[in-house]
Amino acid sequence: MHREIFPGIESKEIEGYRSVELLRRDDKEEVEFVTIMTFDSLENVISFQGKDYEKSYVPAVAQKVLKRWDKKASHFEAIEKRTIRI
Repeated sequence: MHREIFPGIESKEIEGYRSVELLRRDDKEEVEFVTIMTFDSLENVISFQGKDYEKSYVPAVAQKVLKRWDKKASHFEAIEKRTIRI
């Protein structure tokens, strides 16, 4: 993810793309990963993924190491974000 997939996404210079996060959760038998990509608008997501923008973006290199993945992506609209400053 860190060496190939994220740099590959960033190299596309997608308009409206802001960030990608990788979350990990150890389960009893498996390790689950969740990625969260942030864009300025749904139009930017469609520009990146195409008309079938609900299809999950899982590059071939990721498919080789994942046991399974969601075929459909969930899209949410951010309504508030707060950052704690230390």
